[in-house]
Amino acid sequence: MQRRFGHVPRWPLFVPAWLTVRLHRAAHAAWEAGDRWRGRFLVQLNAVLTGADIHPQCRFGPGWRIDHPVALTASGWAGADFTMAPLSGIGMLPRAEDVGAGQGLPWLGDGVWLGAGAGVLGPVRIGDGTRIEPGSAVTTTLPPQTWTRPAVSHTCAPRTPMAALSTGRAEEPPPQPWRQLLRIDIERYLAERLPGVPPAAHRPLRRWGALLTNEVMVVALHRLAHAAWAAGHPRMAAALAALVRAVFKASLDPTASIGGGWFLPHPAGAVVQGCAGAGLTMYARSVMLADGAAQPCLGDNVVLAGMAGVVGPARVGNDVRVGFNMHLAGPAPTGVTVAGAPMRVHVGTLDEAALLETAAPGGLPPELDPRQYLTEDLAALSKACQGGRGPLTSRLAVRLFRASQWAWQQGLPVRARRLWQLNVWVSGADLDPRSRIGPGLVLRHSAGVSLHVVAGCGLAVGPLVVAGPAHARDPDGLGPVPQLGNHVELGVHAKICGPWRIGDGARVGAGVGVDADVPDGHAVEAAQPRLLRGRATPQN
Repeated sequence: MQRRFGHVPRWPLFVPAWLTVRLHRAAHAAWEAGDRWRGRFLVQLNAVLTGADIHPQCRFGPGWRIDHPVALTASGWAGADFTMAPLSGIGMLPRAEDVGAGQGLPWLGDGVWLGAGAGVLGPVRIGDGTRIEPGSAVTTTLPPQTWTRPAVSHTCAPRTPMAALSTGRAEEPPPQPWRQLLRIDIERYLAERLPGVPPAAHRPLRRWGALLTNEVMVVALHRLAHAAWAAGHPRMAAALAALVRAVFKASLDPTASIGGGWFLPHPAGAVVQGCAGAGLTMYARSVMLADGAAQPCLGDNVVLAGMAGVVGPARVGNDVRVGFNMHLAGPAPTGVTVAGAPMRVHVGTLDEAALLETAAPGGLPPELDPRQYLTEDLAALSKACQGGRGPLTSRLAVRLFRASQWAWQQGLPVRARRLWQLNVWVSGADLDPRSRIGPGLVLRHSAGVSLHVVAGCGLAVGPLVVAGPAHARDPDGLGPVPQLGNHVELGVHAKICGPWRIGDGARVGAGVGVDADVPDGHAVEAAQPRLLRGRATPQN
């Protein structure tokens, strides 16, 4: 018989999702009352405590539900019973005249469900009862009672050994003093947040105020960490990077070299490795991710839209824009826009969506003592980090998950729930203690990861991965969740929502939303992106 999680009414502040909603309600009330300073302060506090970035002008009706707040972004309006799955967001198509919560934002009706990694972008209207499937990017108005899913084509083929990657560090831009770079970062932040105000009008007090925001503070701490690493103080650099991971839920490698004018409006969930030139813009949940010793290298004025990534030995020219949920692993010449199928969605009725529902998976593997797996988990993480111990937040995430898993199996649901929520606070990882995951779990970048699965041994999870039920979580058990085999690898921004079976030794590539079973030893990769000449507006 399934055990129901115990509710802890005496400890409501211990639940990050509950605190996210309460802090936003307070920020919105202060904003409506004309106390803009307090509203902005509560937004910054919300981002630090829960990892959610929600503008205080946003108005949401009663029944607003959040499953996992880390790296969640919202600018817009929604009605009652609005549900946001992990790594989802609503916002604008960024233009200079629409920075912040203003015109150009979406309006959502009652009962809208927003899937994992999905986004509603621009001045669109979403009708009541609409269900937006994981990975969808909606940029058009939708009538009530509709259903959307991304029109993405994937390739599933037998997995082959990866070709040897180039080694060595990426080509770094010319070194500059960190204070000079930080000054340029602050001027860029003020230019984006205060459009139309000339730089000469930026008073010193306004610059100091910008330094106290989460966006600039994360960049400033990375500047200090990189300066310490370049000066031959790796321990100090590692300590500053660990501080950024723990407090701001951003994984910024201290060896990463970024030029001046770096704009990081939503730092939670960001992963930065490699190097980039001046004027880099990284919107919500975007990543620059190394593949082993191969690191990406970006030119000047590169823009990464929401859920976008540059992975591996990619060399990107100047003035390149990478679109929503696009992942670039190869070269991109100067002045192109990287686009593709993720920006197209199929729109149908809710009756069509019901035809795609599948039954719950079969028998689950036997329950074993998860404490015995912890040694193998830490050994696998050390091997993945090439002999290092791995980030502190990653080690804590695995330890807390195994402890909560043991508590659940011992019939202690309240303790399991508390350890689960503590894991979200400490590491930013949403790891359901009812999940049955074998030994050898590797979780290098924990912030934003959400796992509600049944998996074998040797599971390797990339940054910002969501794997769990298709729609609502079952309070009485796991329900219809993905079943992953042994030695499965999940790439950055991978989304497995529903009772799909991933075979032994399979790989789910970057940005892939799984919509079918994957056989043993196969790899699912997203379609190759298109490089379009000219510059299009990216999606936040």
